[in-house]
Amino acid sequence: AIARKLAAGDPAAWDSEGFSYPMALSLTRYLESRQGADAVVYLLQLLGEGASLDGALRTVYGQDYAALCREWARAVREEAGR
Repeated sequence: AIARKLAAGDPAAWDSEGFSYPMALSLTRYLESRQGADAVVYLLQLLGEGASLDGALRTVYGQDYAALCREWARAVREEAGR
């Protein structure tokens, strides 16, 4: 279901039809798989200190939200295809 939803449109707009806890968890797990839980905690710390989402993501992951969402969508589709 997540792979289908991500394939249906722009991955960065995954929440445009309403928030989805399974989608949010999937994205969080993807971020954790890239650099570990400490990176997710650091991202949240930066956001809590007032950093923009794109700025915090660039600092921690080296990419903005749209780019990370595209990679996440690709990873989800690959996993669903196995």
